[in-house]
Amino acid sequence: MGVAVFSLIVTNWSLGILVPIPALYERIPLLIPGLPGSGVPHHGEGVNPRVVAGAMAVFLPLAAALAVHGSRFRVRLFGALSTLVIAFPLFLSQSPQGFLGVGLGMAVVLFWNRPKAALALVPLAVGLAWAWWAHRWWLPPALAQRLTMGLLARIRIWEGAVAILRDVPFTGLGLNAFPAVYPFYTLPPAITPHAHNTFLQTWADMGAVGLVAFCALFAISFITAVRVYCALEAPDARAGMVGAAGSIVAYLGYGLLDTMTLGYKAAPGLWAILGLVAGAGRVAHLPPLRVPRKVRIAVLAAMGALAVACAPITASALLTNGAALLAHPAWAGPDPGPQRLALASDLAWWATRLWAGNGRAYALLGRIALMQGDNAAAFTALEQAVRLDPADRIGHLSLGDLYLARGDESRAIAHWRAARAGEILVRRASEARQHEQMQEALTWYRLAVAVDPNNDPALRGLANLLRATGELEAAFSTWETYVRRFPTQPWGYVGQAEILLWQDCAGDARAVLEQGLAQIGPEATLYLLLARAYEAQGDLEAALEAASQAVALRADYWAAWYRLGSLYEKQGCPEEALQAYLRAAGEREDYWAWVGLRAAGRLLLSQGRPGDAVERLSRAVLIGEVLGEDPSAVAQDYVLLGDALAASGRETEAMEAYRTALELDPGNEAAQTGLTQIRWEP
Repeated sequence: MGVAVFSLIVTNWSLGILVPIPALYERIPLLIPGLPGSGVPHHGEGVNPRVVAGAMAVFLPLAAALAVHGSRFRVRLFGALSTLVIAFPLFLSQSPQGFLGVGLGMAVVLFWNRPKAALALVPLAVGLAWAWWAHRWWLPPALAQRLTMGLLARIRIWEGAVAILRDVPFTGLGLNAFPAVYPFYTLPPAITPHAHNTFLQTWADMGAVGLVAFCALFAISFITAVRVYCALEAPDARAGMVGAAGSIVAYLGYGLLDTMTLGYKAAPGLWAILGLVAGAGRVAHLPPLRVPRKVRIAVLAAMGALAVACAPITASALLTNGAALLAHPAWAGPDPGPQRLALASDLAWWATRLWAGNGRAYALLGRIALMQGDNAAAFTALEQAVRLDPADRIGHLSLGDLYLARGDESRAIAHWRAARAGEILVRRASEARQHEQMQEALTWYRLAVAVDPNNDPALRGLANLLRATGELEAAFSTWETYVRRFPTQPWGYVGQAEILLWQDCAGDARAVLEQGLAQIGPEATLYLLLARAYEAQGDLEAALEAASQAVALRADYWAAWYRLGSLYEKQGCPEEALQAYLRAAGEREDYWAWVGLRAAGRLLLSQGRPGDAVERLSRAVLIGEVLGEDPSAVAQDYVLLGDALAASGRETEAMEAYRTALELDPGNEAAQTGLTQIRWEP
């Protein structure tokens, strides 16, 4: 119970909330950062709720077993109270992996004396799986989407972990090496702290022998708990063994979706439970488990025969394991280590000689050759690797790059398609655009679309870049393609309409936007552009109605509020315009706050309200400078501020504003005129 209570004040409950409950979470402050010497300087560095869920999942079956199977009232009462206290942090964590572990552990506790009745859980589990697959348990769409994204993210991490373990099955990576190596086994490269599966993480940390020892530890502990239960007569002690067995199952169930290895900070409670089982076994004087001699001989003989039959394969896998261990520091470290890479290459080469079907060895050879700059050797090795293992995405990606370097674009696209490399190519395009390498970015976007014609980000990036480089016809054609492939997304209609408005084709833009609204339904962005189209045609009433629809659909659509203000101003409604400009500005410090404040200040000044204008324009100039806006535009804001200050009788401050405007824009005639007028006024 103490761990459960302590977790309430050290956990950052804001992490990973699935269902917001402000009335509850806002009343649970994170106290540890405020304690001297806590070592936690920031609120965001509290304990992750998923870790708390793992610890509570281990303790809860033990407490529940005392409540259900205990004989004395005090024991049952203690178990019930402990269950309630432990369940509260578990509930707060909103952790699916914690709920899974507790569900499995509680099944052991509740069906301990009725194992046949537990068979009823099988159709229940099948039904739950079907309901998730078919209907996402009828959850709200947002919650179902978050759970689905979490599951898909784990599947992706597991795929990368399995790829690692195919290279180092015998030794694993070593403790804490997973985050450093994982990015080299997944596409696109990503960083994750662990494998989000205790079995995979243990294998990655300690190799196959460590995984076998890990599984043996829990199997022996569970069997010991069962044997102690059968040997003891004290009901409360037997209840403890039921709870310990449930805790073991809960830990392993939690470990299916997350990682809490035996060296984790939250693991001492688990070790205490395992120690309780081992100590109870000694107290009960259990006879040692003995495997019959004939069974041992048969198992050893089978293992020996298998080792002899698979000797070349096993030796090849061992060499591949060694090569990978040598290559990993070169990949992840700042220094590639030529000697290390050369030795890794030799081991991988011998691995291919011992077993020609070792695709992982060929893949390592290819990747090492790429690091050594030997593209010809890399090409040969990677071709063999993907022939033996067509699912090797990284091999296909590298081959695609090599084929592109050779000028064979069609084969490059074929390999990238096999690698599902569309996202990688889009990233390359984005990086090229950030470095203002526009033609290279266009090439990567076009290749990404060729690899996956339904690549949404690639099509949008290509269309936007074509427009930015002045290729309006190609951009418009790309947006037409986007609309055909994604008719229920607004961006294609938006892109077409913006180009048409740029070309002064407001009527055609209106038709495109009305088509989008008919296809998608009410959409704020489409209504804002429709307002622009109506305004360009001179129909201010219709433009005002469309802009009003936009802000009604999205109250935080600041661009729409600004457009609404400009339309009200053109309609001769200054008060409505002022309110819209102020809504666009809000209390933020972004572009729309800047333009909203400067428009509001200008309008107030024209209405003879210089005091209010000073307040808005003072904020506008500060925001403009913080955002790094064009100096001439900020200078104009200072001119307006100077005019407002002068009209308020604050000539000294007005002169300072005009001087600042001239520092930003020395050719600003309005600032010079304002200074002159103040100097010559009697």
